[in-house]
Amino acid sequence: MQFWMELFSIVAAVALVVQVGILIALFLQLKRTTESINRVVNDLHSRMGPILTRTQILLDDTQPKIATLVEDASHIVYLARDRPRDWIASLGKLRTVCAGSWFAWIAF
Repeated sequence: MQFWMELFSIVAAVALVVQVGILIALFLQLKRTTESINRVVNDLHSRMGPILTRTQILLDDTQPKIATLVEDASHIVYLARDRPRDWIASLGKLRTVCAGSWFAWIAF
């Protein structure tokens, strides 16, 4: 019985040492992976910063123009609702002009 107890103790000690080795290996690999991810994130941050800054400047510059376009479009829709016959006539004239220029382009 004493032999089996000693054998069990030795096997348990070896298993414990193997587990500690595996945990140390996992820790070191996780540390390397974290450092690699940090490098990638820092690189991405340094590249995206100027792009986001330029985009913000572009949006700040175009926002008043977009607001003006929306106001003009709403005004056009308001006028088109008041005079549908004039609108249809204008579209017909536009279609005639576009078709004439299209035929002129084909003939050229």
